[in-house]
Amino acid sequence: MADFALPRTSSVRKPPLGRPPSCQNLQRNSSRRVSFSDFTSKEDQISIQSSDDEEESGWKCCHSCCAWTSLAVGCVVFLVLLLAGSFFSYLQSNLPEVQIQRLNISKIGAVSSNKQTLLDADVELKFNATNKNDIVLEYGKLKMDISLDGIKMGEGNIAAFTQKPHNSTMLNIRSKVTKEAVVKDDVKDLKSNYNTSQLVIDVVMKGTLGFHVSGRELNGFPLTIKCLQIDQSAIDSGLRPDCSVRILPFSLTD
Repeated sequence: MADFALPRTSSVRKPPLGRPPSCQNLQRNSSRRVSFSDFTSKEDQISIQSSDDEEESGWKCCHSCCAWTSLAVGCVVFLVLLLAGSFFSYLQSNLPEVQIQRLNISKIGAVSSNKQTLLDADVELKFNATNKNDIVLEYGKLKMDISLDGIKMGEGNIAAFTQKPHNSTMLNIRSKVTKEAVVKDDVKDLKSNYNTSQLVIDVVMKGTLGFHVSGRELNGFPLTIKCLQIDQSAIDSGLRPDCSVRILPFSLTD
């Protein structure tokens, strides 16, 4: 038998295939890109931080200016209040002295009507107002409320007047009560206490007071004069009880 030999394949070398990129190369490339992005973000952060510093510096400057302005305004307000308080204290020290000098009741009577007791009375009070200071005082019209032993004795009025320095003025007030409903026993007690000098007197005067200071007139200060819980026996003995006198820097009522 004839031998059949297979044809030999020629050994042809194929070109080597390129190696796939290794993981290390990929990591290096990725690390380069990350480093590039990090470099860019750092520049952005620097620019943002510088702008934030400028804004913070501007706010600090603004706050400092506001603080100094508030401090200056506060000092001015404090000085104005201090001067106003000092001047008002000066006016308070120049208030007049008011004393009750005399009480006279010329009539005390009562009538019965419809099971009620009606009081009729005429009351006269004398006050002494003294200006011991070196300035002129300008009194406005004074309105007076009078009570004896808690029983209202009507109202009285004092006309406006001017008082010179180191001067005394006698103030006469008459009050008349007509058909004032009261308790019958109160009328009896009123008569008895008056005859024995045991009445308790309450008088409140309200008006305005002005001052002439250095050629200027400061008028319209609300004035209140209170003579409270004054014993008739002190008046009858000539003691002349003092009344409290005060003014306000502004009016509390319209």
